[in-house]
Amino acid sequence: MTDELARYWRDVAQPRADRAIREAGLILAEAARFAGVNSLFQHIAEPTPLQAFCEKAMLPDGPTLFIIEDMTGAGKTEAAVTLAHRLLADGRVRGVHVALPTMATANAMFGRLSASYRSLFPPGTEPSVVLVHGRRDLCAGFRNLSHDMACDESGRAGDPSDTTASAFCADWIARSNKQAFLAQMGAGTIDQALLAIIPARHQTLRLWGLADKVLVIDEAHAYDPYMNKEVETLLRFHAALGGSAIVLSATLRERKRSALVDAYRAGIRSSEPFRRSSSAYPLVTIASADAVAEHPVLLRDSLAREVAVRFVGGLAEAHGAVLEAARAGAAVALIRNTVDEAMGSHTELSASHDGETLLFHARFAMADRLAIEQGVLDKFGREPKRARPGILVATQVIEQSLDLDFDLIVTDLAPVDLLIQRAGRLWRHMDERSAKSRPHCIHPHGPTLIVLFPRQRR
Repeated sequence: MTDELARYWRDVAQPRADRAIREAGLILAEAARFAGVNSLFQHIAEPTPLQAFCEKAMLPDGPTLFIIEDMTGAGKTEAAVTLAHRLLADGRVRGVHVALPTMATANAMFGRLSASYRSLFPPGTEPSVVLVHGRRDLCAGFRNLSHDMACDESGRAGDPSDTTASAFCADWIARSNKQAFLAQMGAGTIDQALLAIIPARHQTLRLWGLADKVLVIDEAHAYDPYMNKEVETLLRFHAALGGSAIVLSATLRERKRSALVDAYRAGIRSSEPFRRSSSAYPLVTIASADAVAEHPVLLRDSLAREVAVRFVGGLAEAHGAVLEAARAGAAVALIRNTVDEAMGSHTELSASHDGETLLFHARFAMADRLAIEQGVLDKFGREPKRARPGILVATQVIEQSLDLDFDLIVTDLAPVDLLIQRAGRLWRHMDERSAKSRPHCIHPHGPTLIVLFPRQRR
């Protein structure tokens, strides 16, 4: 009987278990050797100061929190991937998950990951990548992703080099958001990650799925006080399980930075409160169980510019500035604070402008919103696929994580951190479009943010 059980275990049970794990996509790929920023991103000829710092910074032992504060357009995402790959290559983590504030930003990040994540792993390996949010089935990039099994029907492990798709996700992982955190690479909305620390079904599965990954929290300034506490709790739990994290922001307040550091260090049993010693910007903060170090970094040369701010006192004047620039061949964004205001401005501008006038807000049906989002990226992104001149009327959906470049931005009055985010979409890609290539009515004045500041009636 003992011999029969041993043969069953060796010849039946173990091969079936191996096959089930392979089919589920739970066999993780080993990371490639880290060979610098240029090996990860072919479009980067010379790393920015931030990326160069992340390429060579000394990594503390044990779980570590990195907080990266730099200008919009400084390459923070690439810097975060650089740090993540170094942790992967050292064997300290097994994957990466990027959490973002909205579905639009998560979709954009998933597109970037699925196009380039294989550079983190050796050729011939099959790491899975997944998108995590409630409407992901409407995202064409995820819907068209290969969801094949890692083994064929005979149980023989398939050759990953036979897979023709540029990105892959195992079928079992792709079936549900709660299982999606088991994928080796992922991007999703922050609310899906926060379900790991609140009373919810399968909470522990999500938390376990994140535990061996670098948790990247993008746009950390974008959350309200309630969500801030949830993010701090997530960092504390993640640290307690031995996970490392990277937090990205262009406009993070000092109090918020201190709260994030204290929450993370509480998870690794360090009760000493963080006392900031630097008010420099840009800044990289590295927190471990032993110490917290703050490292000022240089600003990217192409971002060192002045943005002129001009105020207009009425909506008619704001519309006039938009139309004047658009008729001169500029790519112009008008950002309104509410959907109704955006719809009203779009109607009025469409009636007065012969060129293309787009509308983008969060109230569209999801399928329409995703199509509009892609159209906006195709027209105003880094490498536009259509003619750039035109008008985009939008709400706050374009101010975070969408890689857009406008010649002129007109905006409603908003808190200063949001105005900075919006200004970050001005003259964003100077390497692609120099000042001289901008419309002649725009470039003599440099990048300009026009703020609608209605005058009070007396």
